[in-house]
Formats: sequence, structure tokens, C-alpha cells
Amino acid sequence: MASCRQVKNLFTVYLDGEAGGADRVILEQHVQECAECHAALESSRATAALLFETLSADRLRKDLTCQVMAHLPEMDLPQMENQALTQRAKHPESQGAFGRMRAWVPVFAPMLVVVLGLVLWASWSGNEPATERRAGMVLLQRGPVTSSTDARPQRRNVHLSDRINAPVRYETGHDGGLIMGLEEDSEIRVFEDTRVKVYGAREFRLESGSVHCSVGKGGRYFRVSTPDGLITVFGTVFGVEVLEDSTRVTVVKGEVQVENENTFTVLRDGEQTRLTPETKVLAAIKANVDELVARAAALRPNAAAVTAFHAMPQGPTQKRLRAEQVFVVETKREPVSAIHLEWKPDPFVTGHAGYDVYVSDNNMRPLFKAHVEPQVFSEKDSGRCTIAVPDPKLLSDNSVLHISVLPDYTTGSIETSFTEVALTSP
Repeated sequence: MASCRQVKNLFTVYLDGEAGGADRVILEQHVQECAECHAALESSRATAALLFETLSADRLRKDLTCQVMAHLPEMDLPQMENQALTQRAKHPESQGAFGRMRAWVPVFAPMLVVVLGLVLWASWSGNEPATERRAGMVLLQRGPVTSSTDARPQRRNVHLSDRINAPVRYETGHDGGLIMGLEEDSEIRVFEDTRVKVYGAREFRLESGSVHCSVGKGGRYFRVSTPDGLITVFGTVFGVEVLEDSTRVTVVKGEVQVENENTFTVLRDGEQTRLTPETKVLAAIKANVDELVARAAALRPNAAAVTAFHAMPQGPTQKRLRAEQVFVVETKREPVSAIHLEWKPDPFVTGHAGYDVYVSDNNMRPLFKAHVEPQVFSEKDSGRCTIAVPDPKLLSDNSVLHISVLPDYTTGSIETSFTEVALTSP
């Protein structure tokens, strides 16, 4: 029976569709019986899919076969008998000028490889640089609306049915309005005097102004960043407004997690909070959402643009929903000085997602948050990390703690499966 090491060596050819019949049968039978190799294969498959999606726009648009063949050395040498080869080795002076030049091939071959690499690089870089990712379509443009990118900072006018290729920044002027239809059934209504930067179909930054968001339940959670903090949603309707001294978040329907570096909270139907970078406690208050709903209803998408958007081929989506892991740990009302996370190390050295850790009491009220850097998961000899509790007495009044860990895909795409959470008393 094949070992785990032998099976993992077949992952690349298997995922590329180049594995032979016997190798394919061996691998598929092994991963059915070995949970570790099955998880490693699925992670490799997810990484390959992500790379294919990310680099799809960088594919060469022309065939380089002729250019490559033109720079390869002539390798079609005549057949030689053993005796003739021995004679050449003993008497190199009899080889003639061509033979002596051929003796230098091992010296010049590396230089030739470098030259060939430069030719390939020049042909590759001659293509249009493709860092953009398709995210959606403009479903309404009203009044002054412009767009720009970091590569092309000069503003240009936005038109109805324009494709949204991220990253891109949109700005609405006075009396301006914009509706963005994003993939995975999300719709963002951008009000007047607003500036928003779209990073992808499930992430944008509200730099100023206000928006109304209707987010579909896609393969990954949806995130909105502002100068004051971060909003994470899982399929809901809400509004975000950047004010002079804070960010106001209002939930019409569903759940929204709001956080900064210090704390977090979850808002539900009809709740609102204000967020600043220094906020220590986020208070949820009841809000009248009628004004927000009416303001959003005043912006109506163009029917023809909506039809074109739904007819547009959608990009690859992540089938796996948000990889949130929740642990319930008993404290027996004793002080807690540290929280320990344990996991089974994987074979990957880089590409891990970091993790945000959210600690709540037995009534799901937020207590504090922490972050686990992705480099921790590259250390294969530990499989364990420790999070210090800011104040041991902070958790002492609770008999049960709810600890939620959520991946931060901005650092990588490889997820970690945590096996245990333990507590330490002072």
C-alpha cells in the first residue's frame, strides 16, 4: 500500500490531469481511507483553483513556440559507435573546429537558458498587465460619477452597464448616485458625495460618504472596511455611513459583525452602532431604518442593465461557506490568563490565512478579540499558539466562554482546522 509521502508526491500530476491510470487509482483509494491526505488534497485543489482564478488574466495571448524554438540549440547529433567516441576522447585535437566548439556547450548552456528566460519575460511582459479581477456591472449611473484606479489615477466618467474590474475607486458628486451589481447576488447603492474602493466581488472600502448594501450569501463572507474599523456580513441588508468623527452602521435585516482593533459586536435587525478606532465598548441601540430604506429605494437599477448583468458569465466561486469555527469552553468562574489554540500541522510552508479570534461570554456578549498571524501555521513542530487575556478578571464572572475563530483571507487562502481550545488560570 502506498505511503502518505508517496501519495502526496502525486498531487501535482493528479490535479493537472496527467496521472497515469494506476497512479490515479492508488491516490483516490488512499485519500478515501486517509483523512490527513484527503484534507491535504482538498487544500491543494483549493490553492490550485485560487491560482488559476488569480492568474487567469495573465495568460499569454500569443503562441511563443516559434520564438522558443528559434533560440534552442541544435540537438540532432549523428549516431556514434563506441569506438569512435573513445577515439575522440583520447585524441581531442582530431575533432576539428566544430568538435572543439561543441566541447564548450556545457559552459554556454546556462547562459543560453538565461537568454531564453529573458526572451520569455519580454514576451510575457509585453501583454497587458492584468491585476484586475471582474467583480460585477454598473446597474445605475445618475448625475456625476467617476472611476479611477491606482494604475490610471485620471478620473473617467462612468456609464450604465460598465463592467466593474477590481480594484477600482468610484466617486459620486453632489446629486450623484450609483448602483453596483456584484457577483454572488450582492448589490451596493452608493449615495451622493461618496468615495468607495472595490477590491473584489466580496470586499470594498468606504472611504467617505454612505452606502446601502444588500449582500447575498456567497462562498465567503463579505467585508467592508472604513477609516474607523471593519464590518463583516454573511448575507444581509445594512447601511454604512462615514461621519466626521465615526462610522455609523445600521442593520435593516440579518446580522453584521462590527469591529476595530479593540473590540467587536454583532448587530441584528433594526440595530445600529457607532464605531471609532479608539472605541472600547460597542453599544447596539435600536434604530429607525425607514429613512435608510426610503433613501435606497430612490435609487432604482436600470432593467436592461440588470438583465445584461444576470446574463454575464459569473467568475469562479468558492463552494465552501465561511470557515468559522466555534468552541464552547467551561471556565468554572475562575480567572483566565491565556487561551491556547491547537491544530494538526499541515504540509504547507506558506500561503496560510491568519485568524481573528473573538471571545464572548455565555450570553454571547463580546469580551475581547485577538489575531493569530499566518506565520504561526508554518511552524510544523508546534501546532499550538497562546493568546494572552488582557485582564484575567475579565473572564472570571463567566461559567462558559464562546470562542470563535474566523480566517483572514487577506494573508492567504490555506485554512487551518483547529482541534482543541484550552484555558490557563493565573
